Amino acid sequence: MVSHKTRQNSTYQTTTLLAVVLLLLILFISAAYIFLLPGPDPMADQQQVLAEFQKSQEKWNDRRPISYRYVVDRTCFCTPAALEPYVATEQRGLKTAAFPVPFASETGVLDSPPYPLWIDDIFELIEQSALDGDRILVEYDPRNGIPKVVDIRRDAADANDHYEIRDFEILEYR
Repeated sequence: MVSHKTRQNSTYQTTTLLAVVLLLLILFISAAYIFLLPGPDPMADQQQVLAEFQKSQEKWNDRRPISYRYVVDRTCFCTPAALEPYVATEQRGLKTAAFPVPFASETGVLDSPPYPLWIDDIFELIEQSALDGDRILVEYDPRNGIPKVVDIRRDAADANDHYEIRDFEILEYR
């Protein structure tokens, strides 16, 4: 009877040992798979952003009308005046920007934004952000190549920007 208990205990110990070894082997293989598996390639993402950027910028440069108007909406950690949508007009090289309704600020009433961004500025911002390694999502207008929606996520806190160009209107063709 003593030998029967020893055989039974030995079988349980062997089974338990095999189960532990198998579990450790599964954990080791899983960890190796997770840590050795290549993650997303940020450079490939940036190259794709830059390729799409270049294609759209070329389209814009080819189709740019002589005079045009659009509305710019901006979301960032900026002054309240910088967050107000404004109408940007580019007529034969002359650039003007104005709030649809005058903006009451702490320093008085403003008719135009203090630092307006133009389409070319937004193109430069996209390119520089891609080169800096920021995470960028851009939606381009398929017809004329301008960036319609730009979302830039930086690693620094409170440094994210969102731009929208809407209501694009051609005033004078080439």
